[in-house]
Amino acid sequence: MALFWAKGYGATSISDLETHLQLGRISLYSAFGSKKQLFLRCLEKYRRDITAPLLQKLDDKDGLRGIRNFFATVLTSPPDIRRRGCLIVNTMVAAEEPDHSVDAVIQDHVLRVEQCFLRAIRAGQKAGTIGRHIKPRGAARLLVTLAHGAFALHRVGVDPALTKTAVRTALAMLTV
Repeated sequence: MALFWAKGYGATSISDLETHLQLGRISLYSAFGSKKQLFLRCLEKYRRDITAPLLQKLDDKDGLRGIRNFFATVLTSPPDIRRRGCLIVNTMVAAEEPDHSVDAVIQDHVLRVEQCFLRAIRAGQKAGTIGRHIKPRGAARLLVTLAHGAFALHRVGVDPALTKTAVRTALAMLTV
């Protein structure tokens, strides 16, 4: 996962994988089937080990506090972590041509993130921390786009002040 995260799927060669995993080509194929199958397993591991704990921050009865905690984690992680970006976002941005199996994982991921934001927004409306006039699905989609955009911008080294301002603005809009 670390190798794909650092180099991307397309730039990671079988030789890179052999060296990194200390496996011969035959053992690599026997263990994982193909480079793509290994990559798909890495995407699932990333979702389970990296994304799931971040999304748990959204599980807060206050709703708005959960959303703030989510974005605080994204925006205040150390610079070297921010520069790695998100493996899912990196994969989206680097895709040279459509790949049904990879696209399906990405689409499922985006839908899962949207559902987590949607639950947080509804919890915030119930708790009175997010305005009742806010349309939950539209707001959730805005936050999904903002989160993934922040990861993409961090990856290329854009000043974090840009995303911090965007997040503050979006959060303020939720409470108006």
